[in-house]
Amino acid sequence: MNIKKLSTVAILSLGLLFCCQSKIVAQVAKFGHFDRDKVLSGMPGFFEIDSLMAVYEKDTMGAEFDANLRELRKEDSFYTYRHEDLILSQSERNDKQEKMAHLFFVIQNWQQYAKKKAEQKQKQLMQPFIDTVMKAFQQVVFEQRYTCVFRKDALWYAPPADDLTISVAKKLGLTLLIKINGVVRPSELFLQ
Repeated sequence: MNIKKLSTVAILSLGLLFCCQSKIVAQVAKFGHFDRDKVLSGMPGFFEIDSLMAVYEKDTMGAEFDANLRELRKEDSFYTYRHEDLILSQSERNDKQEKMAHLFFVIQNWQQYAKKKAEQKQKQLMQPFIDTVMKAFQQVVFEQRYTCVFRKDALWYAPPADDLTISVAKKLGLTLLIKINGVVRPSELFLQ
């Protein structure tokens, strides 16, 4: 009886193995590639970010630098020339020195500070465009059942048929110029 149970378990195990193996084989991986920057470049209003950044750097960052410099000069002249006349407590004096040190640090490291602020502003301006493109991208991946999608620039070779850039552009109602085999054509010609 023990042999009968063992053979039954073995037969059931083999049946289960074949059943599972056929399901695993049926799930073939589908690979594609995507160029987010290409789709972003086709978005209406995307290139206005450059002009908005120029205005931001000139008006906001320039004004902030000038204000910091004026404030530092004011604090420095006030502290330097009237130091003997000031009746400040030690904590007030420490606060003024800390404020001056901070202003001096900001002005001394202005390029790094301005670069960081400009990057934050650019990210803020680009985010709505990126969100729109990535939402359409995720829909295309789900609808077309891709299992893996790579950045196009990370591949040495990628067949044009696996380019999700065209499908995402179509979903967004965009026409991009796509170069395939040395020929540049509108993206809508590839999805007919």
